[in-house]
Amino acid sequence: MEECFQYILGLINEAIPDLVERTDANNAGQIDQMAAKAIKAKVLFFRASPFFNGNREYFGDFMDTDGKPFFDVEYKQEKWKEALDAVNDAITTAEANGKRLYQYTREPYAYDRDAFTRNGDNMKTLYNLRMLVVDPWNEELVWGYSNLNYYDQGEFAHSSNIRLPAGYEGVVNTAAFSWQWMGASYQMAERYYTKNGLPIEEDQTFDKSTMHEIITTPGAAAPEYTPLLGIMQPGAQTIRLYTNREPRFYANLGITAGYWRAHIVRVNTMMFSGTDGGFNSSVNNTDYIATGIGVQKFVHPESQSGAWQRTIKFPYPLVRMADLYLMKAEALNESSGPSGQVYEEINKVRRRAGVPEVQVVWADPSLCRSPGKHLSKEGLRDIILQERSIEFAFEGQYFWDMLRHKRAVTAFSLPIKGWTHTGTTAATFFVLQDKQPRRFTITDCLWPIDLNEMNTNGKLIQNPGW
Repeated sequence: MEECFQYILGLINEAIPDLVERTDANNAGQIDQMAAKAIKAKVLFFRASPFFNGNREYFGDFMDTDGKPFFDVEYKQEKWKEALDAVNDAITTAEANGKRLYQYTREPYAYDRDAFTRNGDNMKTLYNLRMLVVDPWNEELVWGYSNLNYYDQGEFAHSSNIRLPAGYEGVVNTAAFSWQWMGASYQMAERYYTKNGLPIEEDQTFDKSTMHEIITTPGAAAPEYTPLLGIMQPGAQTIRLYTNREPRFYANLGITAGYWRAHIVRVNTMMFSGTDGGFNSSVNNTDYIATGIGVQKFVHPESQSGAWQRTIKFPYPLVRMADLYLMKAEALNESSGPSGQVYEEINKVRRRAGVPEVQVVWADPSLCRSPGKHLSKEGLRDIILQERSIEFAFEGQYFWDMLRHKRAVTAFSLPIKGWTHTGTTAATFFVLQDKQPRRFTITDCLWPIDLNEMNTNGKLIQNPGW
């Protein structure tokens, strides 16, 4: 395994001097020094992680033909220092070329102007988060995937977009390029923080015993509705779980009593069967969000139905600045434990997300059930991994984060849950169901070598368990 890492790193080091520091707009997506250094940092980041660094638990008896372990079974602390050096180099190059955390600077859409006037700070945060992936080639993107087969059709955009319901202007009730295929699991809806920047099980102001209770949001004229203006619908039925959550919850998901910005309109999503965003057998009985929770993170507000030309294309984010900052936080913590510098890297991302700083909330016994968790390396590791799982939700990072920390077996062996999508009322919709069984074992952490390869070369050794 170490030989593989060194081979890859050697090729990257060989290539970097011959690459331009930053590609021009006409070659966006091509590898430049900025992207290559970020990739190198990722490789070293994985190399230092517990799955690859000292993993005697999984692979202590996985030997080559000479009787030597394939994996480095002795943990080496210095690998984190090497990863940290590479992350710092990647950040320095990226920042020198104008990369930074995304901020939305244009005028809001017409349907949000009143909300921006009356609820400005919350709406600015919402737009920063809502647009950071779908605003093409923006200042946060260090390396984006622009493969033509994906980019030309806007696959993620129309796979997760909801159909435009009747009653709105546009191409209504067509499944074409608004497939409603990709939804969020119920577990993801729980994973986002509360408004206090804490996991729901850690926030003393959040009552898990009543979180599925059906409630009605404040009316439009009520003073308590003002902070919800543009974020939640007034006077609409929902559940307590969907209230008092952090801004990324509302920017990334499509929820009951929330809003879905697409088709150049703002859709009042309810997600019940027969309502906006929900299952509708009269239109299409196979294309629907099975969990009743949508993902609007990949849908540009101007993406429409009916033809691929109406879908706003953007590169899928492979590495963005938030990733580098949180990688730096993790590498620092693993190298030398909690510190003000670690907190600062995490807080860069949290400030943009509109949640309190990590050392503030985790030190407050009136808010936090486990005050001081951020003061230990192990506790801060958990906090960083949850921060990553929220910030990069649906971006393909969580699987690898769980794998490299040897948490995949636990994380991916629970059934995927969701609401009863055929329910037509809050009472019949908000009933949790197991949507798909899952089983993940240590064997699944490595993929099998193809039998054709094994038959061709008798000296190959199959991965454990296959």
